[in-house]
Amino acid sequence: MLNPFLAVIHSRPVSRRRKILALGVAISNDTLRLLCGGLIGFIDPIDDLADVITAVVLAMILGFQWPMVCACIAEAIPGVAVLPTWTAFVLLVPSTNSADKQPLLPDGKLNDKKPVP
Repeated sequence: MLNPFLAVIHSRPVSRRRKILALGVAISNDTLRLLCGGLIGFIDPIDDLADVITAVVLAMILGFQWPMVCACIAEAIPGVAVLPTWTAFVLLVPSTNSADKQPLLPDGKLNDKKPVP
């Protein structure tokens, strides 16, 4: 049986659709931060709330990814928070085509066997 903790650590690439959706969320947060930087930058609770909401939405779309921890830490640093860290995080997540997907066996392992022609 596949350990659920190890399944989270060794997450497989996400589909392109989910990555595009996550990229839209990340770009909208980073653009909002840049456009309203003077106003939101002085109101830290609103800025932090936007980052928490973005992290939760991205985790729901992409699943937990370890680079998300680095993006959250970068967003907590005041000078670095201006950079588009959420967009960079989503771009680092590997994506896959539907043709690249390998079927899973019932126990959660990848089916590595080639089909017989």
